[in-house]
Amino acid sequence: MSIFRRLTFSRASVPVKNDAPADQLRVEMAALEKELGESQLALANLETKMRELQTRAIEAIRAGDDRAARAGFLEQQSLAENATALAADLRVLRAILDECYDFVNAMAKGPPPRP
Repeated sequence: MSIFRRLTFSRASVPVKNDAPADQLRVEMAALEKELGESQLALANLETKMRELQTRAIEAIRAGDDRAARAGFLEQQSLAENATALAADLRVLRAILDECYDFVNAMAKGPPPRP
């Protein structure tokens, strides 16, 4: 299982409106969505590589090759640190996108009533 909870959302909730600022925001949001997807893939690849390194390190321990085991665990640790940072970036990116979707939805509803 991933160290990072996969995030999902519904684009269907974003209404389409023909004003330039909202359209530009949607373009930027699409770019962020693409970046999010690419980063999620990169994180999944890191996690796979970490599992492979752990397996090799354990096999090296069983074979009595402490040097190879240590090298494998050190590389795994480095990847784990990278994965942790990437997961944190993904959470921030997801929060930014959620705020953008909330803003676009609020814009589509119009201004709030005046008191």
